[in-house]
Amino acid sequence: LDAARKSYEAAIRAQPSHTDYYFELAGLEQGAQNWNGLIDIAERLIKLNASDYPEAYLLCATGYYQSGNLDRAEERVRAGEKLDASQQSPKLHELLGWILVKRGNQASAMERRRFFDVAAEEFREYLKAAPATTHTTEVRTTLSEIEGQPSVAAPPTESGQPAAQPGPPPLTLRSTVTLVQVDVIARDGQGRPVEDLKQKDFEVTDNGKPRQIASFVVEKILPTPPATPRPTAPNVFTNRIADANAPRAGYAAILMDWFNTGIGNTQRARLDALKVLKGMDPNGKVALYSLDREGLRLVNEFGSSRAEIVKSIGSLSGAASPCRAMQLTELYLGAGRPETLCDDPLMPPQQVAFFLKARIRDTQEALQIIAKHLSGAPGRKSLIWISSGVPAFVNEAPDGAATFPNAQAPGTKFGEAFDATFRSLNNAGVSVYPVDARGLPVGQIRDDPRFPGSAMVQFTTPIMDEFASRTGGVAFYGRNNLDDGIRQALDDSSVTYLLGYYAPQDDSRPGFHKIGLKVHREGVKLRYREGYSVEAAAAAPEDRRAQLSRAVLAPVDATAIPIEVMVERKQNALTLRITVKPGSLGLAHIGDRWRGSIDVATQFVSVRPETPFTLQFEPVDLDLAEERYAAAEHDGLVFPKTLDVPTGADRVKALVRSGSSGDIGSVTIPLREIAGK
Repeated sequence: LDAARKSYEAAIRAQPSHTDYYFELAGLEQGAQNWNGLIDIAERLIKLNASDYPEAYLLCATGYYQSGNLDRAEERVRAGEKLDASQQSPKLHELLGWILVKRGNQASAMERRRFFDVAAEEFREYLKAAPATTHTTEVRTTLSEIEGQPSVAAPPTESGQPAAQPGPPPLTLRSTVTLVQVDVIARDGQGRPVEDLKQKDFEVTDNGKPRQIASFVVEKILPTPPATPRPTAPNVFTNRIADANAPRAGYAAILMDWFNTGIGNTQRARLDALKVLKGMDPNGKVALYSLDREGLRLVNEFGSSRAEIVKSIGSLSGAASPCRAMQLTELYLGAGRPETLCDDPLMPPQQVAFFLKARIRDTQEALQIIAKHLSGAPGRKSLIWISSGVPAFVNEAPDGAATFPNAQAPGTKFGEAFDATFRSLNNAGVSVYPVDARGLPVGQIRDDPRFPGSAMVQFTTPIMDEFASRTGGVAFYGRNNLDDGIRQALDDSSVTYLLGYYAPQDDSRPGFHKIGLKVHREGVKLRYREGYSVEAAAAAPEDRRAQLSRAVLAPVDATAIPIEVMVERKQNALTLRITVKPGSLGLAHIGDRWRGSIDVATQFVSVRPETPFTLQFEPVDLDLAEERYAAAEHDGLVFPKTLDVPTGADRVKALVRSGSSGDIGSVTIPLREIAGK
């Protein structure tokens, strides 16, 4: 965090009139709950440009409000309202309402009514501009409480004096802000990076609604020290991919997909990947996965050297699915189905369909697991998927379907599974770069007359395009120079634009939010993730247990919630101290408290699947005062667990799940690596 502050301050000193850096630094201070820092940078921004940015006044007022200076908070928020004639920032009305409620809570009973009446007007203005948000229920409830209070001017008593009124009771204050960040790639007509765009060149929409850009930063990948976490002490285990002060950009992962690809083409792609990696320095920012018939495997984690990754790729191999994708170097001879090539050419069609469905499901699950693992890496991540791809449709029509077209349902579509994968990738900030391992076709693949347009290229290359376009990547296919595609994918994030905006307060209900971007420069093409998802309310206990159980079974750790675990072992007794920072848990800021729920879980695991162990699952309600929250951001929240090691266990997993977002962090602890008696 300190390194990021220094970087933005240096950028401001170099370009003191560049407002984008001020907004980005303000967002950083707000996220860290550093209210004095937020006030300082927002006041500097207002001094620089006092007439164009109502959001600057909102940020400034938020800092004063949170630090207890209500007079200054009210002054700044009212100034912001005057500038916001188009009602682009209804949060100004909401914040002023909470300021007045808080002032009313501190006033005498007789004066409280006056503050509450004005607060009610502000809340009504907010609800008019933002009628359906995640805040709406809280605002409507508070407004109802305010409007339901008896007036101070009560009817006189028999003595002619007004009756004494207790005044409205103090009310609970609530505050939440959602900053959406979008990494953008800009290219000119020749595919070259465009490096000189300004904030004013962009327009952004959220579900079609225009949003004001609150922060804007140009990020360039420069030579930096490896982005590995700080070395941990003995018996300390973590799922952190990179240190908190590591640079945001430049992380890439390579997925060697043997599962969907013939061994000949995967081996050729492996050699092309070796050629690229031998000519570059991954600098700790390249990870390597392998997917084959046995499942997904993390071969090299971020922090690996070039020599380590080159050695791994050089010896890597895997087994394809029994019915893999049709390879363009192989001729379709009429056996099986046209979208597959099966090991057994006499395999019954029903069995072909079974293996193909399993292939599609297993591939989507693997990509979702990779997204969860990459979510903890800062900034935009590139996933280079070297594969023949998968179709999104399984044709189950029997022989003779052309004669009897209604004899059987046409097949199974997997649109929902793919959509779930796109959501996982977008929420984790992962852009997919499919590289078709098949290269250019050799010979001729004929279409099956029963299934028009059944050549393999029509089954998987559109899906490759879909993965790329919906996550902000690029698909490479129909070419033999796979090394160029891999190299371009690795270099694609050399220059990115980081745009931040506040989510619309009138449309932040759970569900998908589509992001739209336009640039005011002819010939420039943009690529970015298609949107983000707001998760629904907390899941039922059985659903939470199922989510945690899936995370236990995943072959790699989930990193959305950074976790550190200190372990002590005495014979078969384990003591775990599971530590997390509250800022990663999605707690709600309600008045002067931080509240929410999490699940803390542990489970032993064995290499032998026939040795099952039980998930130990504990819900925890959190209610932190401001001082406790600030201290926990520095030292962490600690959850101790004492466990007995069962026979047959070779590792234990510690997990934390956020009740508000559903995010999960997990740490795998190999028992053999624990020093102790």
